[in-house]
Amino acid sequence: MNIRCDRCGREPDEVAPMLKDVIWRHIARKNETLCKACAHEAIRRHFGRELRFADLLPCAFNITWCSAFEELLPWDEPLPPGELEQWQRAFATAGRLIGNMEEAQQ
Repeated sequence: MNIRCDRCGREPDEVAPMLKDVIWRHIARKNETLCKACAHEAIRRHFGRELRFADLLPCAFNITWCSAFEELLPWDEPLPPGELEQWQRAFATAGRLIGNMEEAQQ
């Protein structure tokens, strides 16, 4: 991986998830890259809490992050209107991408 965290300078094992703009603008600059640890620390420092599923941008990039929140099911906070459909589209997109990758390997 050639990505480096703009906060700690390390090459992360895992980059932070893509967050909704309303969250990101409080913890980082627009084009800043954060590792998972620095993003979690920035959320704690600015909001005084841990990262929440509701902070995630519904997109294919974040599909792997869904499992990190499984132990929190059922979620206390309902998804905003239309967000369930956005997550469904993200899962469909991720499925197509995985299918395309598997076909390319054959």
